Amino acid sequence: MALSLVTNLFTSLQPLVEKEVGLLLGVDKEMTKLQSTLSTIEAVLEDAERNHPEDRAVQDWLRKLKGAAYEVDDILDECSTEILRWESKGQSSGSLKKVGTSLLYPFKNVKFRHRIGHMMKEISEKLAAIADERNKFHFRNTVVENRDEFTKSRETGSLLTLPELIGRNQDKEKIIKVLLEDALESDEEVSVYPIIGMGGLGKTTLAQAAFNDERMKSHFDLRIWTLILDRCRHLKRLPNNMKCLRNLRHLHLSSCSLTEMPPEIGQLTCLKELSLFVVGKNKGCHLAELQHLNLGGVLRIEHLERVKNPMDAKEANLVGKHNLRMLILCWEDNHEFESQENVEELLEALEPHPNIEKLVIENYYGTHLPRWMMDLKNIDHIELRNCKNCLKLPPIGQLPLLRRLSIWSMDKVNYIDDDLPDGGPVRGFPSLEVLEMRNLSSLKGLSRKEGKELFPRLRRMEIAGCSYLSFRSISSLNTLSVAEPCANAVLESISTFESLTSLEVNENEETICFPEEVLRNLTLLQSLDIYYFTKLKSFPNGLAHLKALKSLSICHCDKLKSLPEEGLRGLESLQRLSICNCKEFSSLSEGLQHLVCLESLDIIGCPKLLALPEGVKHLKSLQSIRMGGHPDVLVALPETLQHVPALQSLCISKNPTLTSLPDWLENLTTLQTLLIYDCPKISLLPASIQRLTELRWLTIAECSPELARRCEKGKGEDWHKIAHIPQVLSCLRGYNGNMMAASSEVVAALVRMHCWRKLVGCSVGLKIAVCGLFRSGCGIVRMHFVQCRTHRAMTVLSSKLCACICCYVCG
Repeated sequence: MALSLVTNLFTSLQPLVEKEVGLLLGVDKEMTKLQSTLSTIEAVLEDAERNHPEDRAVQDWLRKLKGAAYEVDDILDECSTEILRWESKGQSSGSLKKVGTSLLYPFKNVKFRHRIGHMMKEISEKLAAIADERNKFHFRNTVVENRDEFTKSRETGSLLTLPELIGRNQDKEKIIKVLLEDALESDEEVSVYPIIGMGGLGKTTLAQAAFNDERMKSHFDLRIWTLILDRCRHLKRLPNNMKCLRNLRHLHLSSCSLTEMPPEIGQLTCLKELSLFVVGKNKGCHLAELQHLNLGGVLRIEHLERVKNPMDAKEANLVGKHNLRMLILCWEDNHEFESQENVEELLEALEPHPNIEKLVIENYYGTHLPRWMMDLKNIDHIELRNCKNCLKLPPIGQLPLLRRLSIWSMDKVNYIDDDLPDGGPVRGFPSLEVLEMRNLSSLKGLSRKEGKELFPRLRRMEIAGCSYLSFRSISSLNTLSVAEPCANAVLESISTFESLTSLEVNENEETICFPEEVLRNLTLLQSLDIYYFTKLKSFPNGLAHLKALKSLSICHCDKLKSLPEEGLRGLESLQRLSICNCKEFSSLSEGLQHLVCLESLDIIGCPKLLALPEGVKHLKSLQSIRMGGHPDVLVALPETLQHVPALQSLCISKNPTLTSLPDWLENLTTLQTLLIYDCPKISLLPASIQRLTELRWLTIAECSPELARRCEKGKGEDWHKIAHIPQVLSCLRGYNGNMMAASSEVVAALVRMHCWRKLVGCSVGLKIAVCGLFRSGCGIVRMHFVQCRTHRAMTVLSSKLCACICCYVCG
């Protein structure tokens, strides 16, 4: 929620202002302005979030605000870190002096001050613009009650008036004991003893109480109050004296890249959650450190190849950790460890408590999986990744509560259900809902025993890289994805899945005409995506059988020339049609006029499609058209565009020979969004654009420098034509691809126009914006990522999106 973000920024900003950190860093005015701007925005956030959930413009404004808020948080974090660094240096050198209520530091890092000043100025201006933009929404101001009291209650300074610690005196005494006694054993000049846990547990109050205790005042000549939040994610090593944190309850390290754990972490017997344990090579860093820890939640154990024998694994006592819910067991993906002795016995020794709900095994090199998997009666989710030597799966079909099964890169497995009971038909995988199979090069079928009743509740199945797989109908299945490759034999199998509502097929080098039986039988299908059918030339008229179809995407089918008029006639429910990167596609046919429910039409990268049929004038529901990718052929927009009666969004991209926009543009009286990308010969805007009174958004990107000059705000010759438009973005400069803005709005605009190559060399800020849109569930971003050449990148985008942009998106 944006309101909580802004409130938390006040919490972070207040101590910095009180310590006059802004003055010390040369950003005092910017910090003061920042406080004022945040206060102005905060006053309307309750109304914006609570009363406008369906307003797209408001939601865009909130998304923009959240992005800026995260930038502010990063900047304040850098300021706090710099102050902490100098405080620590001053403590050891004697150069730290107290003046009034602030601390004076010997700042010599001019480069840092200059950089932080520049960053603070930029973000202040950005937030001020966002604050000004709120006025057009006429939000109701909400009085922020008890702002002072709230700020003080969350303040992390040391001089607060503290209430009596109800029920926490024992914890306070333990902290004081550590600081007064145990710390004396440390050889370090500056020691850090963090109190780690979830927000709201009273960490700050407890630390304040210890800080202000009279014993502390008399023992330490100089006391400096610091609060370190959320720094684990940047660490590669934890402090060696972590074992001294005897009261530590929660240690979350899931985003860290640790090389090994600090020694003797097993002494933290109060620890209830430890998200990551990295097996070390040194004494006190072995797996046995887990023995006496009563852990719950999630535990990931890495570098199991360092465990020398099964007894070491047994000492971890995973079977005794009844509160553990998720266990991830990882070996290093390195061939030199394939010869690890007793690896199967080692995995057997890592048996968890049967209460476990999710199990992940990665890079295991044994030939058999452990027997204890069959004892996991509460297991909900199993993932087996890169276990390349495993010959078969255990009879996991007998697990009563297993709902999700994911199997990747297991080259020797022939069947998912390889169990052959002596009796009659057995109901296998009774609760399984999602089955994911990828890169199983030897997989022949779902079950070795034909006629066996399997998967009564399976609703989603994803298949990729399973070349020899064949299967029969599963009556409950409604979502199916088949890729890399989707051979003809697989297509024939799909035709029996009459309950499907969503189908994605990818990579076929055989099919010339899409199978009639698939279209005839899948009458419940609502979404059909077809990618990389390299020899596909046509669809049969049987396309008309898909009466329930709402979305049809056809991409990278280079031989396809058109869609059948009779086939289109029956698609009475179709809302979205996308034809992308089909080099020979030249005609939509007059059957388009029968798509009475069509709302969105995308024609991207189809250089031979130069005109739209006259029938578009009958499409009263059509609101969005995207056209682009016509190298050296398109000199003018299709005139039929002007007759689309309810068009709200028009995107024109990658048309190097398009010289101008037409005067008839004024006929698009309902147009709200216009995006023009990579049309370098367009040098001016038509005067008729002034008469588009409903236009709210204009984006011009990668067009001629002359057009950018003419559209310059308040100066350019064409500015008067577009001055009435609330949002005008010129987000790319010339032809060099340098990003001038990294906002979510710019990202969304580029995504809509399939401008993936421009995202590859963009700034980190822009990649973060893409990541934010993807994680927030932005449908546009997710949809077009799927349409990329290697759509399998979807599986890792949520955690590694920035890297995947460079590796996968170009296609």
